[in-house]
Amino acid sequence: MVKHQRMFVLVILLVILLVVLPACGTSLSKVERTPTDLPSNSEVLSVMDYPFEETSIFADDLRTDQTGLIQKFPLTDSYHLEAVLADDLLSLSGKLEVRYFNRLDTGMTEVYFRLLPNLWGNLMQVDQVTVNGIPVTSRLENEDSALYVPLDVVIPGNGYVDIGLNFNVTIPQDGSSNYGTFAYLDGTLALAQFYPIIPLRDELGWRTELYPSRGDVTVTESANYLVQISAPEDLLLAASGIQIANENEGDRQVITQAAALAREFYLAGSVNYQVQTRSEGDVIYAVYSRPDVGSSAKRSLEQMAEAVNIFTHHYGKYPYHELELVATPTSAGGVEYPGIIAINQNLYIPGETVSGMRSEDLVESVVVHEVAHAWFYNMVGNDQGREPWLDEAMAQYLTWQYFQDRYGTAAGQSLVDSWWSRWHRVDLNKIPIGLPVEAYADMEYGAIVYGRGPLFLMALAREMGEVKFSQFLKDYFTTYSWKVATSQDFQNLAESTCNCDLDRLFDEWVTIE
Repeated sequence: MVKHQRMFVLVILLVILLVVLPACGTSLSKVERTPTDLPSNSEVLSVMDYPFEETSIFADDLRTDQTGLIQKFPLTDSYHLEAVLADDLLSLSGKLEVRYFNRLDTGMTEVYFRLLPNLWGNLMQVDQVTVNGIPVTSRLENEDSALYVPLDVVIPGNGYVDIGLNFNVTIPQDGSSNYGTFAYLDGTLALAQFYPIIPLRDELGWRTELYPSRGDVTVTESANYLVQISAPEDLLLAASGIQIANENEGDRQVITQAAALAREFYLAGSVNYQVQTRSEGDVIYAVYSRPDVGSSAKRSLEQMAEAVNIFTHHYGKYPYHELELVATPTSAGGVEYPGIIAINQNLYIPGETVSGMRSEDLVESVVVHEVAHAWFYNMVGNDQGREPWLDEAMAQYLTWQYFQDRYGTAAGQSLVDSWWSRWHRVDLNKIPIGLPVEAYADMEYGAIVYGRGPLFLMALAREMGEVKFSQFLKDYFTTYSWKVATSQDFQNLAESTCNCDLDRLFDEWVTIE
C-alpha cells in the first residue's frame, strides 16, 4: 500500500516519466475471456453446490506452467461465496461456506472470522452459523470485529472443518473505512474485506486484535475462492481471479470468479469504467478507469507488464493469467490485492497535484510498488500488522530494482534519495523498522517502514555482499512462497546464506535494542 504522505520524491524521474511510453492497449467494454462452465447438466451451478474436493477449477486462474501449485498445496482453505449487490450498491447480502484446515500440530477447538467492516461501524451482521452442517451458537468479540465459532470436536493437525454462515453488510458512502477501500464513492464501488474472512492462526494464536487506523488490516493464509456475484447489469466489475462464467438474469448479471491461492478476494466496479487491455505471453493486463484518462491508463498497462518481467527475472514467475488495475477514490496512493491493484483515481487526472507533484508523474512508481506486492504480500505472506516492513520495505526495494533495471543508475539513485528524505522526516531517528503498525506515530510509520526499511535492505546487501544478498532474496521467495514468513525467518535464512552472524545489523535496524 502507498499512502499520499508516502509518495515518492523522484527528482530525476520527473523528467523520465514525462516521456510518452509505448503501449498496445485496446479499449473494450469487458476483458475478453472464454468462460468456463461449472459442471452442470443444463446451467451453471451455484458455487454452494460445487464440492470442496474438486479443486481443478482453480487451475483456470493460473498460468499454464503454474497449475501444479494446486496439487503442491493440498491443505489450502476454500471459500465458496455468493454475494448479491443491491440495486443502489449500498448494501450486499451473502452466503459463505469455508473449508478450513488446521495447519498446526495442536488440536483446534474453535475458528475465528474477522468482520472487518465493523472496524468502521456496525456495518456487518452474521447469522445462521453452521459447523459441518449443524447450527452452532457463535459470539462476537473485539467490538464486533471478530466472530468466535465453537467446534463440537477437536480438529487435529492437517484436519479440516466446514463452516457456513449468512451475512449482510452496509456499504458506506464516505472514506472512513481504511482509506476508503470499502465504500461506494464518486460512482465507484470498492469492496475490500466485504465478507467474513478467517485470520492467521499461528503459535501465538488467532489474529483477532483491533487494528489501528493506518496500515493494512488483513493477515491470512492463502486460499482458493469460488465466488458468484449478482449485480446490476450496467456495472462493469473487476475482481480477484478469473471470470469463468457470466449469465444474465433479467436486468442483472451473475458472474463467477475462481481465484487460486489468494490472501483475500477483492471486488470493484463502476458504470463509468472503461477497460483497456494488453496481452503479453499468457498474461492479460487490464486497467479499469474513467474514459477521459485513456492515455495515462494505457501507459499503466505497459508499466505493469514491464514490472512483471523484471520481478520474474529477479525472483520467480507471476502465477496468474490476469493482472488488473482499478482506479478508485481511495485516499491511499495505491492498495494491493491478489491479482488486482487499486490506485487513487486522482493520479489519472491531468494537471492534478498530489503532495506537490504532478499526479501523472507519480503513477508509475505507485503502480510498480503495488505490482511488487504480488511477490511480497500475496505469494510470500507476512503479518502486515505486526511486521509491516516485511512486505512494504520489500515492495519499496523492488520498485528500486524496476527503475534501476529499466532506466539506469540515476533513476535508481533517485529512489534511494527519496527513502532518505522519508527518514529525515523523523530526523533520522533510529526507530526499529520491525515494530507493529500501532507502535508508530503517523509520521513515523511512513518514515521508518517505507524509508528506513528499504535502506536496511541496502545495508544488508553491503554486509552480505551483493551476490549472496541477491541469492538470499531468491531463496527467501522460493522458501516462503504461499506461506507466512516472519522477521526471524528472514534473518535465519540470510545468515544461512552468508554463513555469518547478522545479529548486530538486525539489532541496529530491525529490532528493539
